[in-house]
Amino acid sequence: AFGVGARVHHRILGFGTVEKVDEENFGYTIRFDNVATPRAIHFEYPLKAVVEGDTTPLANPDIHE
Repeated sequence: AFGVGARVHHRILGFGTVEKVDEENFGYTIRFDNVATPRAIHFEYPLKAVVEGDTTPLANPDIHE
């Protein structure tokens, strides 16, 4: 699982930062760099981890952490 402040990549919405982890509803609130408002993303969606300062997500498309 990702924690607050983690940088992630969503294949449609792009790069973003986790703002909230909602264990009760099984999702994250993520502020994407190119989207005006934060979005709720379910834990099961295959987000990719991003190394800070890198502009490309990690190679493994199945990474959830």
